[in-house]
Formats: sequence, C-alpha cells, structure tokens
Amino acid sequence: MYFVIEEWKNVIIKPSQLGPRYQQYIEDMLRNSVEGQCSVKYGYVICVIRIIHSEPGRVQDGTGMIVVKVKYQAIVFKPFKDEVLDAIVTDVNKLGFFAQAGPLKIFISRTAIPKYFEYSEDLHYPCFSSGDYNIKPQTTVRIKLQGIRYDLSNMFAIATINNEYLGCIESNILQCVYVGDFDPHGIKIYLNYKEGIKSNDKNNLYACKNMKWIGMCSNDIVFFPKESLISLTKKEKNILQNLKNNKKFLSTSQLKNEIIQMDRINYKFEIEAVQYLGMDFFIKKYLIKKIWEWNTYVYIYLFIYIFLFKI
Repeated sequence: MYFVIEEWKNVIIKPSQLGPRYQQYIEDMLRNSVEGQCSVKYGYVICVIRIIHSEPGRVQDGTGMIVVKVKYQAIVFKPFKDEVLDAIVTDVNKLGFFAQAGPLKIFISRTAIPKYFEYSEDLHYPCFSSGDYNIKPQTTVRIKLQGIRYDLSNMFAIATINNEYLGCIESNILQCVYVGDFDPHGIKIYLNYKEGIKSNDKNNLYACKNMKWIGMCSNDIVFFPKESLISLTKKEKNILQNLKNNKKFLSTSQLKNEIIQMDRINYKFEIEAVQYLGMDFFIKKYLIKKIWEWNTYVYIYLFIYIFLFKI
C-alpha cells in the first residue's frame, strides 16, 4: 500500500531564482509539481522525502528558464486489486455507498453488500442495516478492492464487503503512532502525515491529526553504537531552525523537545540502525514498550515509517 520510490523529474525555475536559495526553490517547485499527483505506475504521491541528486541547470531555448534534472525519493500510496483495507463511509444511497481510504475514493454497489443488509431512510440518515450493524456516514468498514482507475490527481475504486471478515468494524477507536528516522527529514515526514496535504481551498486533506510520535527519540541514542550516528549537515540544521521558528508545527512539548535535543547533540540516526540491535529486540522490546508507555487501552494501528521494510 505505502512505498518509497526513487524517480527523476525536470524542475523549471526562473532566472531570478538563481542565488542563495537556489536549492530551496528547486525543492519547492518539485513538491508543488509532484505531491498530490497520481499515476498508474506509482499511485498517489503523498510527499517528497528528499532530493537525492540534482544535475547542473541548463538554460531552456526560447524561454530563458532554467531546467534542473533532479532525482528524488517520495512516499506513495499504491493500492492493488484484491487488496483488503479499511475505509471511512462518506455517503450512502440506495445504489450502495461511497467510502474514503486516504486519497482513494471507493464505491461499493448494492450487489457487493450482503443481502441481509437492508437499505433504510426511516432514520435520521440513510443507511444499510443488518440489525446488529449500520453502514452510515463515518462508519469504518473493511473492504476488498475489485478494480482501480486513475486520473491526474485522483484515484477511484470499486470494492466489495460481501465476503468473510469484511464489513463493519466494531470499534471505531483507531489510533496511529509513528516510528521513523531521528533526523530533520523524519520530523518533516511525520508532520506531513499529521498535517495532511494542502488543497486548493486551503483545507488539509488526508490529515491524521491524532497521530503520535513515539520514536525514534533522542534518548534512544544509548542503544546504538557510535558508527551508526551521523553528524547533521548544514542544510539539516537549517531545517531544524525553521521548525523551531514555526510555532504551529510544535504541536506537542515532546516534539519540541526532540527538535531541541537533536540540535543540541548535533547527531542523527536512521531507523535502519536497528540492524545493530536485531529485529527481535526492535519489535519485542523497543516497539512494544514504546506503545505500552504511550497508551495501554485502545486498539493500535501502528504506522511504521516505510524505510523499515528495507531492513
């Protein structure tokens, strides 16, 4: 579902943007042109992680614009046929109901709903009811994708709940936690998930505002050998400074403390460093302990930063 990709892209900037903020302009233009876009190959681009390499700019004939070829990493949402996922119901009518799973818009027709669900408009809202369960707006359902269609900035799918283990999910208490790199880019990725994507009407789409940061943290540095610690670059220290100056990002005292500590110790470590500890230690001791410390009584949906799968 979620993947990290590497891709090349031509970024065009104005001659007036050549100067001290040259790299920043390139990154901004790349994000504006890539984030929120869809393709059959990669799916929906959630966010750009970082620029890996940029070639020297060249002047475009006829326009005078500067064309810079860059290689970047991005997180994408790519659903597949027959994949099972959870979605939130957004609208219900007698033909079926619509649901949303992140950027994916889904329609489940009446024929893909079990026959023991009956459509009703007698209540304050239209719904499909089985007596025990009601499918209505804001209900969480588990669905199986049957087909997917893409356009430039949206994904559409048809799905079914007419199978075992599909349908309404009893508990709507769904909490997200984040485990990622202890570096400025890791913090920016966390904030992208938490704040969502800015839409044309200035609303935040696909935001997960209740997502909690549980790792990696500054006090985890004691677990790792010195060779796994990397000094912050000048660019990364600038990112930290911008985060410290932007009060809206410092939504919790914990995140503020992590930014301050990262700047103080001047080191970063990536989640791949758990290779030194072994996956058994990471999952059974580190991860479970972190989740237990954060919350012990709700159902947990663990959102692990995708680089973990490279280990």
